Amino acid sequence: MRVSADFEKIIVKMLCTSNLVYYLCSIINNKAGGNRVNTAESKMGLNRQDKFGNEIGDGTWNIGEYVMKFPEYPQISHVVNKSDTTESTYVTYSNSETEDHVTVRFSMHECNAVRFGDQLDGYSATREQVLYRLGLKKRVFIPRKKLSIYTKFLKDSDIDKYVEAELTIQEMYALGAGADLSPFVGKRSKNGKHLIMRNVVEEIEDMGRDYFGNPVRVGEFKYID
Repeated sequence: MRVSADFEKIIVKMLCTSNLVYYLCSIINNKAGGNRVNTAESKMGLNRQDKFGNEIGDGTWNIGEYVMKFPEYPQISHVVNKSDTTESTYVTYSNSETEDHVTVRFSMHECNAVRFGDQLDGYSATREQVLYRLGLKKRVFIPRKKLSIYTKFLKDSDIDKYVEAELTIQEMYALGAGADLSPFVGKRSKNGKHLIMRNVVEEIEDMGRDYFGNPVRVGEFKYID
């Protein structure tokens, strides 16, 4: 059975962040046409952890890397560097025409360079991300949106004070963005406790939190030439 490259990356990440035999990480097969390499080099001395409990190697061995191939971009070159103090391995891609470069990091433990976007995580980085960092692709942010109905959740003691609407809250959502809810305003949802407060099903952007707790837009990037 053939599994997807993304699934292989997830399995490898799980293996590499546990105390399982690290040489199994060599199953990685880069979906962009990368090279298979040995994962565990030299003996494994594990005596440190990051704040998330992930093991940190001592530099006597390194995680295996895979190298993306870009035959249609002859201006792209790469260099592989292995840490002398941890298990980390780095693949740096460069664009000779613009001097843009990006580093992809393969490691068992977390680091701020990946967390804050200075480097790419080797287990999730895509070909498009590398090309974007090298100035060879553009990208457009596509926000993730969700439906919203402005309601007030009623106490059990207040349910009988309001007329019941003809639709459940789920059925109102199923009407879709922009649907007219004016017949239900001031009523509670059928078989529910949601008091309908506004007359339209709204579509709003989904929001999340960054590493510092600040609100950020949630969505995905579409890469274009």
